Amino acid sequence: MVAMIFFKFQKRKLDSSGYIALMSSIIIGFMLLALVIDQSIHSFFVRFQVLSYEYKQSSFDAAFSCTTRTLLKRAENDTYNGGEKIFIYSIDVVYECDVEVFEINGGLIFFSVHASYEDIHTTLFLTVNVDSLQIVSWQEI
Repeated sequence: MVAMIFFKFQKRKLDSSGYIALMSSIIIGFMLLALVIDQSIHSFFVRFQVLSYEYKQSSFDAAFSCTTRTLLKRAENDTYNGGEKIFIYSIDVVYECDVEVFEINGGLIFFSVHASYEDIHTTLFLTVNVDSLQIVSWQEI
């Protein structure tokens, strides 16, 4: 009789340890699944951040090119006063820039150039010396 009680007690003890191992493996599995899903979502959104950075770089390059073209037009013609759209042609994209009307004050020219690419905008505000057309100040707004 004592042997039967001991055998039943030992059998219950073994059964409960298997339950703990099974529950532990299920919990660890869910934790690993949550970690993998978190990393997948993170890498998915990082892709869009990189794409946004590339668009911003393209927008800035277009504004910089329009600034260079504007200074070249001013060097060729002293009466050039901005206030127009400039188109920059690339291999597969046409960039459009807006050059605002110049303000000339005390030997300095103040103007801004606005460019956009895929709804990412860049506006550059420049201060340039009237005589030498050297850039005194350059600021992205």
